[in-house]
Amino acid sequence: MGLFGPKKTKDGGLEFGGHGGFVIKNIEGYERFTWQVYLIDDQIRIKCKTKKMQDTEMILKVSNIIDIQYSNDIETFTQSKSSLTKGLVGGALFGVPGAIVGSAPKTKTEVDTTGNLLITYKSSSGEEKNLLLRDNFSNRNEASSLYRALKEKMPKKEPPTGRIEL
Repeated sequence: MGLFGPKKTKDGGLEFGGHGGFVIKNIEGYERFTWQVYLIDDQIRIKCKTKKMQDTEMILKVSNIIDIQYSNDIETFTQSKSSLTKGLVGGALFGVPGAIVGSAPKTKTEVDTTGNLLITYKSSSGEEKNLLLRDNFSNRNEASSLYRALKEKMPKKEPPTGRIEL
């Protein structure tokens, strides 16, 4: 990714997954590799970043995409930390109450967000299939950036009008 979004490629496309890459979750045999995604004109190119599979590339035309969905996995961690040094300094400055307050454990809450992008597409054989791209590292927002860029490329779907039976 560039400083404020996806990096531009030489051929005018956009590169996603430059820092951490993506993990493909639902295609057998490809889960353990890291992937980089390029959005060039009317197609998505998914290239393997791992040296062992470096020549592997998947191509998906944007016109074959049926739907895209984005979601986040959010994990919250709480860490408590106490300090003997702070207790000693508090005790030296303010006596016993200062030592108690200074050595009290501090809690820190950390939030890790991992993006998931589910692409439903029509395969070359005509079957409807899913491709799940997951951020390789938390708090990278690569999947979110790719979702926004794909949303712009996809044709707008108009809601049905007239009489609608539910």
